[in-house]
Formats: sequence, C-alpha cells, structure tokens
Amino acid sequence: MKTIKIALGICMATMLLFAAASFPDVEGEWILKRTDAKLKLTLIIENDSERNYNMNSSFWMKAEDFQGLKFNSDQPFKLLRDAGTVVFNGKLNEERGIGYFLFTPNKDFSIYLKKMGNEEPEEKEMLLLTLGNIDRKYLGEMKALGYDGLETDQLVSCAIFKVTTDYVKQVQSMGFKDISIQKLINFKIHGISVDFIKSYHSLGYTDMSADKLLELKIHDVTPAYIEKMQKSGFEDLSLDRLVEFKIHDVDSEFAGELKKMGFADLSAARLVELKIHGVDAEYIKQIRKEFGDISLSRMIEFKIHGVTPEFVSSIAAMGFSDLSPSRLVELRIHGVSAEYIKEFRTSFGDLPLSKMVEFKIHNVTPEFAKEIQKQGFADIRPSKLVELKIHGVKPDFIESIRATGLKDITLDELVRFRIHGVDADYIRYIQKARDDKNVTPEKIIRFKIAGF
Repeated sequence: MKTIKIALGICMATMLLFAAASFPDVEGEWILKRTDAKLKLTLIIENDSERNYNMNSSFWMKAEDFQGLKFNSDQPFKLLRDAGTVVFNGKLNEERGIGYFLFTPNKDFSIYLKKMGNEEPEEKEMLLLTLGNIDRKYLGEMKALGYDGLETDQLVSCAIFKVTTDYVKQVQSMGFKDISIQKLINFKIHGISVDFIKSYHSLGYTDMSADKLLELKIHDVTPAYIEKMQKSGFEDLSLDRLVEFKIHDVDSEFAGELKKMGFADLSAARLVELKIHGVDAEYIKQIRKEFGDISLSRMIEFKIHGVTPEFVSSIAAMGFSDLSPSRLVELRIHGVSAEYIKEFRTSFGDLPLSKMVEFKIHNVTPEFAKEIQKQGFADIRPSKLVELKIHGVKPDFIESIRATGLKDITLDELVRFRIHGVDADYIRYIQKARDDKNVTPEKIIRFKIAGF
C-alpha cells in the first residue's frame, strides 16, 4: 500500500507539472510568398478575447524549414521545431499561398525554459520562439558565447529580430566582445550589419562603442555621407560632430554653397550654427543686396531676431536710407514695424527711428497718442507721450482730475500729480477741507508733500 501511495504521488506531481506547462493551441491565418530563394511567411491572429492579443508578423524562411511543403498543391505542411509545431492547411500556387494554421506549443521545451530559471512563456511567445528557431542548441551556443540565463522576453526578441549565433559571432569578431544582448537586439532592429561596421573601419573609425554605432545608424550618418564631408574640406571630424551635422542637416552641398560665396574657412561649429538659425545661401544673397558683405555673425543675429529681406525693404521704403544692421536688429527686438511707423506719421510726421524704439519700449501706441490728443492736447510732443506713459497719466486719469473742477490742468501738472500720488479723491478732500473749489494744482501738491 505504501508503494502504491508513493507511485500515485509521483504520478500526481508529474501531472501537475505537465498541466502547469501545457498551453492551448493557437490558430490563425497564414500567407506565404516566394521571392527568389526565400519564403516570406506572414501569420495573422485576430483579437482573441481569451488571450487578449493580435498578431501580424512576418518571417523570412527557407523551403527546407518545412516538412511536406509543395507549391501548386493543397497538401498540408508543417513547421516542426523545439518550441512547438505549426500545421498549415490551405492552398499554394506557383508563387504564393494562403490558408489557416494551428500551432501546438511543445510543453517539454517550456519545462526546459523553466528549469533554466525563465518565467513560463505564453503561447504567443512559444509561437514566436518556434518561428525564430530558438531551441536548446541555440541556447547552448549562446551560453558558450557569453549569454547565459537569457530571459524569455529577450529570447522572443532574438527570435523576432533574427539574432542568430552566427550574427553574434560576427559582431564579436569586429571588436564587440562584451556587447550586451540588448545591444545586439538593437543592432538588429536598426539593421547594423557586419559590412556596415567594416565600412566605418575603412574610413579610420575603428574605436567605436556600440552606442555610437547605433547613434550613427539612427541619424543616417553613412560612410558615403562622411566621404562627401571629407571631400568638402572637413577631413578630421569626430563622429560626434558628424552626428551633429546630420541632426541639423549640414551636408556637403550646404558647405559648398557657402564656400562659393567667399566663406572658405568655416568651422564645423559655425556650419551647425548657421543651420540651426536657418542662414542659408539664398538668405545671405538677399541680405547682401541691402548691406553688401556683412559678417556671418551679423547674419545669424538677423535670423535670430527675424530681420528678413522683406523687413529691411519695408523700413527702407519709409525713407530711412541710412539703416545700420544694429539699428535693424534693435527695431526687431522692440517690435517696431513699418506699419507701426506709418500710424504715428499721420499725427507726428517723420519721427526718428530712435523715437520709435523709445515709444515701443514704453508701450506708447498710436491709440494712446490719439486718446491723449482727444483730451485737448492736440499739439503734444512725442517726448511728452513717453513721459505720460512712464508716470501712468492715462485718459481716464485725466478725466477723473477734470471732474473735480480742474478743467485747465496742464500735462506737466498731471505728471506731477502722479509723481506725488495725487488723485481725484485727494483733490476733493483738500477742496472740502479748505472749503475752496478753486485750489490750484500747485497748492494741492504742496499739501500732499507736507502730508496734509
């Protein structure tokens, strides 16, 4: 009896183990296309409420990967691998085929992965491992190459992106002995081949990190691009500078155009600066029509502040023939436009640009000037407008003071009122205290100064 109980216990444990590692079958649609000696297999799984996932993945395969594959046939065929078996039913003509597939995961391989310390793969992951031919042999070879204890998600990525052991060996032979599995996956994602690495070595860039290679690939810093830049006179550029060039779209054509315009000794940093601010050959030509050979530093300053050829022409058309580059920059900084100047000319004639800038600094608008003139100050000087703005003498303040009976108050007196904090309430207070409606502005200010 004791022997039977032990046997039953072992049997139950075995059943539980296999139950834990069992998977439901996965089904979906397949498409197979023949291109030269390769086969492109696409598997499609629509949303499954039980598993809650979609799938539309393609893999390049070989005819010998399958069992029973025949073109111009409706004979079922199989993909039999360590992680599971895919059975394909459908129809194939000479070039392509479609149908339905059924995938059965291999529970033994799942148990093997768990023994290695991995989490139990999901059925979709087992399908991807099958398609990528991740098997015990692959795991053993990867371990020998220094990649022991790969996690399930890493193995799935290796399957999807075809990180084969041959590829790993090739990359390591190029000097990347200790490259991480994630970097290898990233290499594959971005299409970094051994030939790609060799092409940089041939240009003298032999001491590169994996991160730098990825950066070059991401920003499309190709060997052809580097050679063009070298022929343009930039022979000793670092890879960091070349990446910066690419990010800002600095190419040999851009450098060549500037050289033709007389800028022969351009530094790499200057080229990047010009690109960042949009100073190109066409912009330089247009500005030169107005100013001749001004410096690139000034060109950049023009671009930063929006000094366009159109802006220069519009200001020049107002009759300002002696425009200096620094004055134009000043006008743009303070927002003095041709339209702004026109609005003031209707009331004040030809004011100098320095006054226009002063107006803008103190927010003297055409509307403000007109409102002050409507208050009876038709002959107000431009400098007085600035003074009023500085001290906050606005139309509503003028009206409130006049409402106290001071109908003939001057702008100078209004400014002094604001300087000393005299408002309409204070005036009425003084008028009532002295029982005198005709108290002069001068006396009111003296009372305020005296603290009355």
